[in-house]
Amino acid sequence: MFKQIGRLGFAISTTLFVLFHFLELFFSEAIFLSLISFFGLLTLFFGILILNHRAILLPLILLIVAIVIGLAHPSASFSEVFWVGASKMRSLLPMLFVIPFVAWVLKQENYVEDTILLMKRQLKSSRTFYGLLIFMTQIISFFLLFGSIVVVYQIATTFFKGKVSPTWEVFKSTAVLRGFSFSSMWVVSMPSFAYTVAVLQADLIHAFIQGLLVGVAGLLLGIVHLHFYEKKQKISLSSEIREVIAKAEENRSTVQNGLRNPIEFAVLFSSLIILTFVANALLPLDLLAVIPFVVIVWVVTYFIVKRRMRALFQEIKQYFSKRITSNAPQWVLLLATGILIVALDTSGLSEAAMQGVYQWSESALGINFLWVLPLIVLMLGFLGVGPLSVTVLIAGIVLSIYLPYEPELIVLAMTLGSALSILLSPIVIPTILLSGVNQKNPFENSVLYNWKFAITFYFLVETYIQIRLLF
Repeated sequence: MFKQIGRLGFAISTTLFVLFHFLELFFSEAIFLSLISFFGLLTLFFGILILNHRAILLPLILLIVAIVIGLAHPSASFSEVFWVGASKMRSLLPMLFVIPFVAWVLKQENYVEDTILLMKRQLKSSRTFYGLLIFMTQIISFFLLFGSIVVVYQIATTFFKGKVSPTWEVFKSTAVLRGFSFSSMWVVSMPSFAYTVAVLQADLIHAFIQGLLVGVAGLLLGIVHLHFYEKKQKISLSSEIREVIAKAEENRSTVQNGLRNPIEFAVLFSSLIILTFVANALLPLDLLAVIPFVVIVWVVTYFIVKRRMRALFQEIKQYFSKRITSNAPQWVLLLATGILIVALDTSGLSEAAMQGVYQWSESALGINFLWVLPLIVLMLGFLGVGPLSVTVLIAGIVLSIYLPYEPELIVLAMTLGSALSILLSPIVIPTILLSGVNQKNPFENSVLYNWKFAITFYFLVETYIQIRLLF
């Protein structure tokens, strides 16, 4: 009974939270900010009701810390911390509400499967197929965010049916997790990337291109690591891949949809990126406000062009009746993070801590703050705070101190930390999702599979950052 009431209350309060956020953007009335805080607190309450004990542990710890800070510091009153903190994430939470709409488009056709079938003749090497899986994870993350991990892993498992050896598990799992980690550095629909760019007021195109190039470098680095892994294990996955493709060609006499779905998929992907850039350049709104509008227009336009309005209404009905509560863990965690951020800001603790780290790093021989910033994000990731929540927490604190670096380099350093957290932390959402589909221990999927790669990737990106600082 309580769960049903909690789900209904959560669905209503989140919807009204987002509605009043959009109204406040257009009309800038103080009453809307108050309503956002009110429904933010209601969402937090109902979210706590419906979450299980494991999911609620970290948000409760953050809330307890915020309460202690509010009680210990007169400048951070208890009521103000919660009231202001409930609306702190008003730009970010609507993205979590709207971004799942993109998945509705990807469900309409077999875009991904048909694209693989079209390219299968070029994928007879383990290294090219590995690179494809990494790149495909990044592309699909535009549409499905965390869901891209499950989708690409299942595609690889289906394609390589019967390949269940530990070597094949490393091949599939590392490609998917590494690909998703790179997406946090350039995919504009990724909330952590969008938030960092918006808060630090970095140039979107510059940050996008820079992150994309780093993602490509990471892809090539992953292929190199695969080469040495195969050499160490004294195996050749390429021969097995050629066998699988040969069997697939024998069992499939015709390629359904031909070029239509791959071309349509490329058009959809390109149109989403271009529309985001154009809207960000033309509209007097920051990136976090632009993306939800872009997604809504893009999704509705797709269903109108495809003449599938009935399917759209069905997706809307399913989302609001069943799927909306699946976002409860992220909503509750981000609302709790927002409350903690306000407590830290009003007490002055966040600025003092970051100033201390900054001064130490700048005085230490041979390093600077951009060496340390990714490691701070990674450390919080090991405490269970996901890349999005860490980004929100750290970006707000970074703004409180003067950093003599280009905003785009700070964005790269922070998103590098997010990527490292995804690669190495066994208790963040991407790793847990991967463990759910491959039935491996999260520690194995993260630390054991990726520690060497993560160290190499960290120094690769930091080398680029340090060279940029010199010029």
